[in-house]
Amino acid sequence: MTSVADVLAQPSLTLAPIALTNPEAAIRWVATSELEDPTPFLEGRELLLTTGLATTTWQAAKWERYVDRLAVTEVAAIGLGLGLTYSEAPQDLIAACRKRGVNLVGIPRATSFVAVSRATADLLEATARAAAREELRWQRELTGAALQPRAPSAVLRKLAEVLRGAACLLDSDGHIELGPFGPSRGDLELSQIAAEIARIRPQGLRASATFTSANGATSVYPVGVREWPETYLALAWDRPTDRYRSAVTTAVALLSLEQERAFERRTTERRLRARALDLLLSGEQRAATIVLGALRGIDPAEIRLPSHIIAMRATGDDHALDDALAALEELARSAEPAKSKEPAILASRLGGELQVVVPTGRTNRVVELLLAETLRVGVGSAVPIAEAERSHTAAAHALGHTTQGVRLIRWDDVVADGALRLLDRHIADSFADTFLAKIESAGTDEKDLIGTLRSFLRHHGSRNLVAAELGVHRNTVRNRIVQIETAIGASLDEPTTRFSAWIALQVRAEQR
Repeated sequence: MTSVADVLAQPSLTLAPIALTNPEAAIRWVATSELEDPTPFLEGRELLLTTGLATTTWQAAKWERYVDRLAVTEVAAIGLGLGLTYSEAPQDLIAACRKRGVNLVGIPRATSFVAVSRATADLLEATARAAAREELRWQRELTGAALQPRAPSAVLRKLAEVLRGAACLLDSDGHIELGPFGPSRGDLELSQIAAEIARIRPQGLRASATFTSANGATSVYPVGVREWPETYLALAWDRPTDRYRSAVTTAVALLSLEQERAFERRTTERRLRARALDLLLSGEQRAATIVLGALRGIDPAEIRLPSHIIAMRATGDDHALDDALAALEELARSAEPAKSKEPAILASRLGGELQVVVPTGRTNRVVELLLAETLRVGVGSAVPIAEAERSHTAAAHALGHTTQGVRLIRWDDVVADGALRLLDRHIADSFADTFLAKIESAGTDEKDLIGTLRSFLRHHGSRNLVAAELGVHRNTVRNRIVQIETAIGASLDEPTTRFSAWIALQVRAEQR
């Protein structure tokens, strides 16, 4: 950047500071004009040179309007040529410049406007060359950081150093994944950053955001090469200029490349993990250890599969399934040292379902994680690892009984509750009503027939025990049984008939 102070410092020009309100104001170019209103021909940040030829009759109010228009255009400074129209700057001009914060510089008669333009152009060129060299150095340093073992951290640290600010990576929900690094990391306003990520996320890679606060500027950029980014770069810096944006662009490109590499590694790991899980559920334990050994980079002979496992199956919307799988992988990494010989968790996604196998001691933590992602979860029974498929099948049955109101079903609880737990409630009610209606319409006293049937099933078909319990003659029991069998059109001596009658009576009891 070339500033007003830089031009004033050129000894060959002998410029005089008359009203310096902002000597560090950046100059983009030099313009010369004697117009009463030159602003239509300016772009901003010019050093405006004038002799004041058209201003000899101006009073204070007209000078104020002139300076006001230049201030709005953000002119870097007014350079007033002295020794022609004016021997010294008019006091009204000086007052207006001080009031509006516009720099005023005096140009002596011996210094031509061309000399000022040439000197400023030389400064701008030198500044551009220096900036280009510095940008090249930053690109080299950032690229070097990307080649280090912990590339993302190294790139973030270097970028924060270049910006003299702070840098961090966040996920699509606004949670920090890496960092923050840099001297200004306390300036990152995470709640507002999360809100900006939520705002720009629907636009994919095409959107970024910058907002200002008392701490300076904060910028958010999507990272990645895929249409819907999972990671965002957040920066806190006080100088978001083009010069520094080149460093940011380089960093985003390097982080995106590294993320794509990480995505490819993760995809390969997931395929291997899914294959190991499939082999394990198929009873191919030896083959599973070979795949797990390749995944861990250790000898398959060193892999130790758990003696007992529990299988789980979960379902929900796509985003919840993806988030749950990522969370399970993170949990597995934290529970498995680099050279771990026993897998802590095996999980893979198959279509709209998440399939998991865990050692029995880790079940509760995994269930908590799956429920936290709003999934419906079926949990199989604890079995020896050789019977993993049985637990996997039981988990599927348990999952089939879940609802949005009851998102967790354990197969062991289903077994403990009895066979009725397996029946659809509406179907069971309809079956019971239809079955028992035939009996209830068959006799003069439906309670006698239903009570006799209940006692008959409880005493496994013993007429004598039924008669004793009900306090009636054995022939009465025999006659009632005949009435029941006639009504339902089947013999109660048949096991299938008894089972149907038992289900109907159990459902009727639950209805009341």
